[in-house]
Amino acid sequence: MEYEHSIITSTNTTVSIQNATYVVTDIENMGYINSQWCYGTVDEPIQKPAEPFEYYFQNCCWVDLKDDKGDIIADGQFKLYARYYDTENNSPQVKVPPIWRVMTGCPNQALALNPEDKDGDRIRCRWSSEAEAKSAYYFKGNYTSLSLDEETCVLNYDGTIDTVTSGVKPIAIQVEDYDENGNIKSSIPVQFLASVWEPEFTGDMIDITGRSLSDYEEDDQSEAFFWGDVFVGHDNHEHGRKRREALINDATGLPYYCDEPPQLIFPSPEAGVQINVTGTVKIDVGAFYYLDLEPKYDLSRFQFNSPQGMICTDLDKTNGRASCIWTPTLEQREQKLHGFCFLAIDKLGRQTERRCISLKISDFVDDVFR
Repeated sequence: MEYEHSIITSTNTTVSIQNATYVVTDIENMGYINSQWCYGTVDEPIQKPAEPFEYYFQNCCWVDLKDDKGDIIADGQFKLYARYYDTENNSPQVKVPPIWRVMTGCPNQALALNPEDKDGDRIRCRWSSEAEAKSAYYFKGNYTSLSLDEETCVLNYDGTIDTVTSGVKPIAIQVEDYDENGNIKSSIPVQFLASVWEPEFTGDMIDITGRSLSDYEEDDQSEAFFWGDVFVGHDNHEHGRKRREALINDATGLPYYCDEPPQLIFPSPEAGVQINVTGTVKIDVGAFYYLDLEPKYDLSRFQFNSPQGMICTDLDKTNGRASCIWTPTLEQREQKLHGFCFLAIDKLGRQTERRCISLKISDFVDDVFR
């Protein structure tokens, strides 16, 4: 895809207009059809201005957005806006999630952006202004279910205060680095969508004892039902005399699907880890979920946001593991720092936390390229 970007200096002089493209590196073609996406990056060199400058792209349109009251913001303008105050500075980098899926009714759903900076500068995050983000502006609608820790750059979604059970909300954030005196060196836009969803009854349903749902009386909702060994939720279809709603955990007052989400485990790298890459690097990841207090590894899949050229295996459902192998090209070695993010999805569609790590190009190892 091709987009037109503008570069304007601090003296309000348009330096250039770039026709930028991106290369697809990751494709999500599994799971719910409305949540599939393609994702990618590309490096587009520009002539560096001699003075501070801004770099922006704007066009039409966002998809229809829905706030916490259910109000729809339709066909809004789209804008990405960056500012560079120190032309010798390396700006922060963020591996942008293509979409953030959050479950209705569940609190404390966190997403760490994990920004990194080659210069080691202090980084903070804030909501973008309306001038910076147009229709994705946080205060353009009621989005109190979304909060941002500006120091840690961690987003949180509280589904207990959101009135909607489906729809998408905009995330528009400026990631900024600072010098030792507290002056902003650059301000970089990060934008994506938060998609609200609710797990549904699908197919044959059994409970933790192995009994069929038909073995129960219509009003017997005392135990958590499972579909394919995982919790089930809202039923959009008629079953007998009434719709079966999401089952509530009496202890927490929350839907059962909020309980015990899948978790990343060893050998998954910890978030924020930096791995030195001298030649070919191999990264192993693992995850599991609980069923009747027992760990299970037959999840649905892993989801990766990876450097171009990285190859990842499918999930091994016997041990909940997958592996990714990457040999950076000579051009990628010049960039020095690359991001890699991953999460796992269970059979109900629930996600683990999303972790991001840094792949730092170290001394060249010639043998790898022979």
